[in-house]
Amino acid sequence: METSFQGTRQVTRWICFSAGLLAFLLLWQARAAVPQTAPERSAGVAVGSDTGMAGGTVLIPLSLQATDGLDIGNISFDIPIPEALVRLQGIRLSLAMDMAGGEVKAEVAAQKTDDKNSAVIHVTVSAKKPLAPGPLATLDLRIADEVGDTASVPLRSVNVRLTTLDGHPLTPTKSLDGEIKISKSPPTFVNCFFFSH
Repeated sequence: METSFQGTRQVTRWICFSAGLLAFLLLWQARAAVPQTAPERSAGVAVGSDTGMAGGTVLIPLSLQATDGLDIGNISFDIPIPEALVRLQGIRLSLAMDMAGGEVKAEVAAQKTDDKNSAVIHVTVSAKKPLAPGPLATLDLRIADEVGDTASVPLRSVNVRLTTLDGHPLTPTKSLDGEIKISKSPPTFVNCFFFSH
């Protein structure tokens, strides 16, 4: 009687083990059958923000937002500006762009609109090596001496064009916009305790 009970227990264990193994194999097979999608490849330009006073300058960072492996070699885009409020002083290459053997140019062109005070900053970026996601350059902009009641100037990239090192065009994703905040009072600086003693 005891032998038959132990035999039944072993059979029950074997059945449980077999059922568990079968369930595991079915789940593993079902998971393997689901098609694995490749990560979405995307790229766009991010325009940063800064705060300044009338008559002062602001530094606006420009960055590449892209997934790895796109081998982007050339970027061009426009940033519309109200020329009565903001003027281009220059553009500085980022350290990463410099290391990639990159070049960056910015020039002001008249915008084809009815607004005579509107212009665009046309930015072109090129490199001999693939551009890595991150900082590209910094725009140096001067705020006009007289800004009236203007509290901010929106900055957005339009007409974005991206091409790979071998010249193939890429479809840009939605770019991130920035702004210039115009402050009526100078910024408050907090002294560091360690450096002021």
